[in-house]
Amino acid sequence: MSNKFYVIATPIGNLSDISLRALEILKKVKFIFCENTLNSQKLLNFYQIKNSKLYSLHKFNEIKIKELVYQKLLEGDCALITDAGTPLISDPGQFTVNYLKTKNIEVIPIPGPSAITTALSGSGIIFNSFAFIGFIDRKEEKLILQLENLKNFIDLIIFYESPKRIVDTLNLISKYYQEDTEIIIARELTKKFEEIKKSTIKDLLNQKNLKGEFVVILPTKNILNIEKDLDRIKKRLNFLQNLNLKDQQILKIYNLFDSKIKKNQLYNLLKQEKKIK
Repeated sequence: MSNKFYVIATPIGNLSDISLRALEILKKVKFIFCENTLNSQKLLNFYQIKNSKLYSLHKFNEIKIKELVYQKLLEGDCALITDAGTPLISDPGQFTVNYLKTKNIEVIPIPGPSAITTALSGSGIIFNSFAFIGFIDRKEEKLILQLENLKNFIDLIIFYESPKRIVDTLNLISKYYQEDTEIIIARELTKKFEEIKKSTIKDLLNQKNLKGEFVVILPTKNILNIEKDLDRIKKRLNFLQNLNLKDQQILKIYNLFDSKIKKNQLYNLLKQEKKIK
């Protein structure tokens, strides 16, 4: 098939941030798949792009609709955009692109705005490495494991957060950082009330009405000792005490417990705790 699938980054706030190349392709593709047709239509109307038919592709329908994407590619070039930023980065599109690759479809990324790089470039922080973890997990056990696994290998942990969850998240991470630890929060990026600032977790929690979509940057060097919490997680495995587990059973429990733990790590942990022979 000669028709192409374009993955196009769109503005995260300021509509002028779209690239000339992105506009050129959006004007020529026959079909555009987008997270929210109403939001995307505003962008397309702003640039007077009216030749493409829009289809909704979001996290709740992507598994089902990826076949439709392939069918539309039989008719012409297609593009994927999201409400803001680069598709597939904590946005829909991963399953679709993966599926199209198995069909030998040419997938062409069109780079552009990203909240991660925007926040970092305006932060003023010195770093060599960072890990982006999307939206932080609500389960404390998984957060502990993430912090433990990352703290010795990278300088910064970056994640997105919503205004509804930002206070709860700050309260959660404050358990593993000193109160005077300075972190970076970036919100309303490229918009009128854009703010990228360094602040202590304590001061942030004392603020009222934290509004906007947030990018949070945490330094790993200030993470407190979390060995006690790791011990607490180990104790939660006591339900395995009298089981003689085979390898496939370990894998099954591993999937239920935490998909971010490597299988051999869980195996060694269980063996150490004498839960398996």
